[in-house]
Amino acid sequence: MSKTFPNDNSVQIMMANYLLRKNEIEKAIQQYKDIIERNPNNFDPFVQMTKSLYRAGRLDEISDILEKTEQNNLRAHNDAAFNFAKGLFT
Repeated sequence: MSKTFPNDNSVQIMMANYLLRKNEIEKAIQQYKDIIERNPNNFDPFVQMTKSLYRAGRLDEISDILEKTEQNNLRAHNDAAFNFAKGLFT
């Protein structure tokens, strides 16, 4: 499905969410990272990725990602999804 629509974020997000529901957490995390890399201003997959990292027990990565995102993206401070994730994991 994602190979058919490689640049469609909504399809990519659905695929990542599907992988997460199937408990394929590592694949879901990679999918979310790919989505964020293509569109760093979309914070919804960012929140899902941080939740996935939490489920995988990779807590140290969450704080690193939050810090880097906050430094590299001026919109992060004003985005509800980013601040939600930050509130959950800091």
